[in-house]
Amino acid sequence: MATPAESISPGLDIPEDEEDPKQLEKILQQECESVSIDDSRRVELKPLIETEQIDDSFLKEDRPSGHLTNDPVLIRYQRSVVGSLAKSAGKNLLMGKSLMNISLPVRIFEARSYLQRITDQWGNMSFLVQSADATDPVERMRLLCTWMISGLRFTVLQAKPFNPILGETYQATYPGGINLYMEQVTHHPPASSWLMTDDAKRFTFTGSAEYHAMFKGNSISAHQFGPQRVEYRDGSSIEFDWPNLHMTGYIYGQRYSHYNGTLTFRDVKNQLQCQITFNPDKKSWFGSVTSWFKKPTKTLPSDFFRGEICRYPLMNATSMKAVAASATLSAPVAPLPSSIASQKTVLSTCFGTWLGFIDWDKKRYWDVRLMRPIAPTPVENPLPSDCRFRKDLQHLARKELDEAQKAKEEMEDKQRQEASWRLSGYGRKT
Repeated sequence: MATPAESISPGLDIPEDEEDPKQLEKILQQECESVSIDDSRRVELKPLIETEQIDDSFLKEDRPSGHLTNDPVLIRYQRSVVGSLAKSAGKNLLMGKSLMNISLPVRIFEARSYLQRITDQWGNMSFLVQSADATDPVERMRLLCTWMISGLRFTVLQAKPFNPILGETYQATYPGGINLYMEQVTHHPPASSWLMTDDAKRFTFTGSAEYHAMFKGNSISAHQFGPQRVEYRDGSSIEFDWPNLHMTGYIYGQRYSHYNGTLTFRDVKNQLQCQITFNPDKKSWFGSVTSWFKKPTKTLPSDFFRGEICRYPLMNATSMKAVAASATLSAPVAPLPSSIASQKTVLSTCFGTWLGFIDWDKKRYWDVRLMRPIAPTPVENPLPSDCRFRKDLQHLARKELDEAQKAKEEMEDKQRQEASWRLSGYGRKT
C-alpha cells in the first residue's frame, strides 16, 4: 500500500502530539477497506539473539535514530493484520488503546512465551559473572550496567510473545552453572517473576516485570514495570529499573525502535548510584523554542546515551529507608531526596549507543561486533506448567495458525473464568 506518508524522513522521532490524526484515520480506513491477509507471506521470526545482522552503521553519528526493522514483507503482512483487527474491533477502539486489553491474533505472534522473551536482554552473561568476581564496587557497577545495556539491541523483535497464564513457568540454564526459574505470578495485572542462581554462590538475580503496551495510531509505547536486584556474596546488592520502549511505523513509514528515559542503578552499601540517560541531547520544550534563535548544533541519534557513577556520602541504610518506602512499581528505584543528591562525587562516566558499544572513561567495555549473546538452554524435564507445553504455542511453531488461534482463545476463556471464580471467592483480583 502506497501511503502519502512515505516522504517522512526515515527514523524521525514523531511525538504523539505531532502525529496527524486525520492522516492516521485515512490510512487505517484504507487498510480496513482493502484488507487481505495472505498467510503465505507470514514471516516466522526467530529471536534476535540468533538472527540479528551486525555491521558498522551504529558508529555513524549522522544516521537515523533507533533500530531499523528492514523487512518489507514482514511489515506489509503485519499492517494487513492491523487492518483486519481494526475492521473487526473498530478502528477508533485501537487509538490509544492498551494492548493488554485486546485479544490479538496469533498471526503477529512468535512461538514463545513472554517468560522466554524476557531472557533476550540477558544474553551477554559474561558481564554479570565478571561483576560478581569484581572486588572494586565501581568496577562492579560498570560491568552490571554494561550487562543490561548490551542486551537492549536484542529485545526489539517485531513479533508478540504469548502472554503467560497464571502459574506458567519456565526453567533454563546458562553455561557455568547458572540456573533460571521463572513464573507468571499474577493474572491481573499480568506480572512475571524470576530467580537466577549461581552454583558457585557468587550472585543471585531476582526481579519481576509487569508489561504495559499502548497502541497510539502509528506507534506502540511499551514499558516493563518492576524491581530488579542482583545480590552478591559479599553482602552488597545493586537494584535497577527498566527503560521505556517506543516503536514507530506500524501504519506508515519505516519501522524503528527507540529506547528513552533514564536507567538508574543503585548500590546502597557502597553509596553508589549510576544514572544512564538515553537521547541526552534531546531538548526540553523551552530549549526547543529558544533554539529557534540560535545557530543549529549537531545532535547525536537518540539511541546514544551518557551516564555517570557517583558516590553519595549521605547514602546509607538509615537514610535510604524513606526512599525505599517511596518506591513504586513504575519507579522501583525511587529518586534520591535533595538532601542526599546534593552531595556527590563523580567516579566514572560512560558514553555509547545501545545499538553497538559502551565506553567507560573512554575504555571500550562492549562492542556488539565482537560479542555474540547466548540464549538460555531449556531444561530437559521441566515442570508440567512449563510454557513449552502450551498447545497454542506448539501449534504456532508448526505453522498451524487456525489451530493456534483456537487454542489461544480457549486458554484465554478458561483464564477469565478462573479469575472470575477467584474474585467471587476472595473478593479481589489475582
